[in-house]
Amino acid sequence: MSPYVLCYLLLIGSALIPWLNSEVIMGGMSTAAATIWGQWMLVLVATAGQMTGKCALYWAGRGVLHWPGAQRKLENWNRKWNGKGRSGSSVLFLSAVFGIPPFYPVSVLAGSLHIPFLRFLAIGAGGRILHYAAVVFGVRWVSMM
Repeated sequence: MSPYVLCYLLLIGSALIPWLNSEVIMGGMSTAAATIWGQWMLVLVATAGQMTGKCALYWAGRGVLHWPGAQRKLENWNRKWNGKGRSGSSVLFLSAVFGIPPFYPVSVLAGSLHIPFLRFLAIGAGGRILHYAAVVFGVRWVSMM
């Protein structure tokens, strides 16, 4: 199996199973790509895998949360998120890049709050590219020292 296919599948799993750590996976996988282009390909494949899983969480959030008490709270969050425009996108971006707040619940929340899917996808993928580039190139840089 190609290391890129394996990376894609593992990162889908890490998006859906919180204790499957994507940074550890990427740290190990970074040694499989010898060239700079191979490393960038690994970052892009990891981002695609991670966002495939996060999109599943997003869509789950669109239809799963129907409890009356939770619905009221989610509507309050929706007013706050949509009322601030960029700050909601900022939270999504910070979550995708740094994992604070964790990207798992933010993905579900974005779906339940009806954040436009393409906005979620673009901001999440952009943040994950930065995140995994830092992991892959950081590991490579440290291993060269």
